[in-house]
Amino acid sequence: MRYETFTDLPLQLEPPTFFSNRVVETEQMSYDQLLNYGAAAAATSNSCARAAADAAPFVVASAGAVAFPFVAIIMTLIAVPFATSDRAARRTLRHWRRI
Repeated sequence: MRYETFTDLPLQLEPPTFFSNRVVETEQMSYDQLLNYGAAAAATSNSCARAAADAAPFVVASAGAVAFPFVAIIMTLIAVPFATSDRAARRTLRHWRRI
């Protein structure tokens, strides 16, 4: 087996433009960033249909970011009548008497 020595090793690097295009996940963005990014995606598109397709994930994510905090409140409002009903109280008392 023959080995060749060398003084310089050519190193192939990616151009700077390769690193400037990063994909932003909607889960990592704040509400303001979602609105701004969605508006920018819609503004840079040529046609109306493409603008709607480009901005759709950001519009859906921004609606989810607004709706998600209200889930706890709504679930509580649904559960309170069941927890305070007379039947639920009797069932709980029967359970604790057996123990």
